[in-house]
Amino acid sequence: MLSLENAARAKAGCGNLTIDPKVQAAAQKLADDNVGVSHTGSDGSSVQDRLKAAGATYNASAENVSQGTDAAQGHFDRWMNSTGVHKQNILNCAYTKTGIAVNGDRVVQVFTD
Repeated sequence: MLSLENAARAKAGCGNLTIDPKVQAAAQKLADDNVGVSHTGSDGSSVQDRLKAAGATYNASAENVSQGTDAAQGHFDRWMNSTGVHKQNILNCAYTKTGIAVNGDRVVQVFTD
C-alpha cells in the first residue's frame, strides 16, 4: 500500500509518506475495533482521540478506512477512485507520516503532518 501511495504522491509532486509507530498504533486501534467501515470507534473515539492516546504529535490528521477481501491494490484503487476525500488524503503533500493497519478485511490508514 505504501509503495503504491508514494508512487502516486511522487507523480503529484509530494514527498514520500513514512511509517510512524505512534500513528501506526492509532490506525491499528480502529482496525482492531469491530466497527466496520467507520471513523468512530466503538468507544466513540475519533482519529484525533486515537492519535492522542498513542502519544502522536501532529498539527493535522486524516483517516481512510476500507473494507473488502482484495489485496492492497484494490483498497488503493477504491480510495483513489472514491468520491470522498480519500484521494485528497493520499495526495496531500502536507502529510508526511502515516500508519497502515489491517485486520481481516478492514484496512485503516491514518495520515499526519
